[in-house]
Amino acid sequence: MAKLGPDNPRVIGAVAVADFLGIKVPSNTSACKVAEAIRCKLAANCEQHIDELEKQVARLQSQLAAQQAQSNRKQLTLRQGNALACAQRDNAIRVASKAIQQRNDVLELLSRSHSARQAGPSQGAVAIKLLPCRGEPVPPVQESCHCQQTQLAVSIAGRP
Repeated sequence: MAKLGPDNPRVIGAVAVADFLGIKVPSNTSACKVAEAIRCKLAANCEQHIDELEKQVARLQSQLAAQQAQSNRKQLTLRQGNALACAQRDNAIRVASKAIQQRNDVLELLSRSHSARQAGPSQGAVAIKLLPCRGEPVPPVQESCHCQQTQLAVSIAGRP
């Protein structure tokens, strides 16, 4: 075994590396013991570095999972908002369609009423169609057309 000494280059190199790593080497230590101390120090440094890297990986994975969860919540909120907006749009279209149909029915009624007035009293009464609102039953309708007076009188549920 090579002992520490000023003339042994292996020992001088090992001592230089040991000094660089912060290892104190006694003067009469063999080169093998210095090499073993260097290996232990490097292994400890590697273990410490690996532990730090594992902690960083765990922290980054946690951040990624949190960001993914936040992204999923945002997408879900957007999908729910879009579904609500679509439902509201569809409902508005249905309401508008019913309103257009009712307007067309009123225009048809007015057209028939005008035709009946021009035709004279022999044509009889004009039929009025009331559309139910949201599934409610249609109230009883009494109708009459007094064409001689050119007046249309309609009473709904007993009210003139």
